[in-house]
Amino acid sequence: QIDVDALHFDIDTPRIVLGETTRAIVTITAKTADGAALDVAAPSLTVSTGTLSPPARTKPGTWTTTFTPPKEAFPHVALVTATVDTASSTALAFLPIHLWGKGQTTVKTKPRSTVTVFIGNDSFGPVVAGADGAAKVDIVVPPGPERAVAKAVDDVGNESQKTIDLGVPTFNRIAAVALDAVAPGDDARVVVLAVDKK
Repeated sequence: QIDVDALHFDIDTPRIVLGETTRAIVTITAKTADGAALDVAAPSLTVSTGTLSPPARTKPGTWTTTFTPPKEAFPHVALVTATVDTASSTALAFLPIHLWGKGQTTVKTKPRSTVTVFIGNDSFGPVVAGADGAAKVDIVVPPGPERAVAKAVDDVGNESQKTIDLGVPTFNRIAAVALDAVAPGDDARVVVLAVDKK
């Protein structure tokens, strides 16, 4: 039997920016259906990118682990899995950790135009384009968006807008956990988590 309600994650750093954030503390809480601490064993942890320290028990049914982000600077998602085997079931939980990428985009426009780049609800700039019409705008990008919108206003007030390809590479969006240790040819239970672009 699979129990998807027993384990819960909390992370102390809601926005992890690659190249800036050096670590985040993840707390795993395990409870039985009646709310008591599920304290049979430390959770087994895996992560798709970056690293996790061994879980440290802080009180009955609660452990912490330190997540260290990967060296890859592009925006992507770290998929964390936790399992605890009990006599009657396997408690299972997933945590997608959003990893934000920091970089710079160059927008070509009219010389001396003021440029602002929009990604989702965030805006970056304004930056004034040089005599060559290039505006270099520092951006921080969450996992998911592949394009941004650049708005330019020239020195007489004319506005223009263009879509920019952010050049974000594809990344792993699937984690799988085998629940059974089986011999070749035997059936096994596998649970799969998939995250979409949002």
